[in-house]
Amino acid sequence: MTGIITRTRNAFRAFTRAFSGYDITGGSGRWPAAYALHAPITQQLAAGRLASRKISHQSENNSLIASIIQHAVTAIVADGPTVRAAHPDADINANLQRAWNSFFQDCSV
Repeated sequence: MTGIITRTRNAFRAFTRAFSGYDITGGSGRWPAAYALHAPITQQLAAGRLASRKISHQSENNSLIASIIQHAVTAIVADGPTVRAAHPDADINANLQRAWNSFFQDCSV
C-alpha cells in the first residue's frame, strides 16, 4: 500500500513539474516555491525577464491571453487625449470641432 502512495505522489510531482513551465515559481526548478526576497522590488525586477518571455509566448500562442492583453490595453489607453476647438467665432468653432472629430474617429495608432 505504501508503494502505491509513493508512486502516485511521485507521478503527481512529475506531472506538476512537467506542466508548470509557465508558472514563475511553481515547480520549474529555477526558483524553489519557498524562495523569497525581502525586497519586493528586487524580486519583481529579477522575475521580469523570465515572466516577460513567458507572457510573450502565451500572448502569441493563446488567443484568450491575447484577447485579455488587448482589452487591458484598450481599457488603460482608451481613445487617448483629444482637443476641443476654442475659436471665438461660434461657426468656425463648430466647423473646426466637426473636422477634428471626423479625423479623430478614423485615425489610429
